Amino acid sequence: MDDAFQRANLYVSIYIMLSCISRGENIPEEVAEFLEAVGVEVPEPDEELAKIFATLSASMVRTDLTPASRNQLPHLIRVFMTQAGYEAPEAADSLLTMAAFAARLAIDAYVKQLTDEREADRLRRLLTRFLNTHLLPTLHLAKPANQTAAKTLTTLTDIIKEDVQDLAKIFQVTVFRLD
Repeated sequence: MDDAFQRANLYVSIYIMLSCISRGENIPEEVAEFLEAVGVEVPEPDEELAKIFATLSASMVRTDLTPASRNQLPHLIRVFMTQAGYEAPEAADSLLTMAAFAARLAIDAYVKQLTDEREADRLRRLLTRFLNTHLLPTLHLAKPANQTAAKTLTTLTDIIKEDVQDLAKIFQVTVFRLD
């Protein structure tokens, strides 16, 4: 997404969808419509999906890392958030927290582009780095047995990877490889 407003809308919508599903609530119609327009088949919330999305964390699924590194992920992600100037909760590596952080960075980058392009660039770089380092690998490696959850996470991976590629073109950075 080349438009900062659309990017902010995307990450806020992803967070709202995941948050609603994790609480077993219906997704607001305008959020569902936006996500469907970008290719997400928005699932109906149920107990099984709620449990999956409420408990999914990077330290649980990042099998690409050693066990010791996985144990450190909550701390490392919290440090990333704190060093970026944000308050990080205890469960910093949860899917919901990471989605909320991505949304916050995207919103702040959009707002800053109106007054301070340098700060907007810094925030877009942070977003790119966070997505590439933490959120994309987590989504890619999460393989829940529930087909609806798996399909939703795969679709989110594809959409976010495409956005990271758009951001990477701006900053000429390497994108997380899903091979």
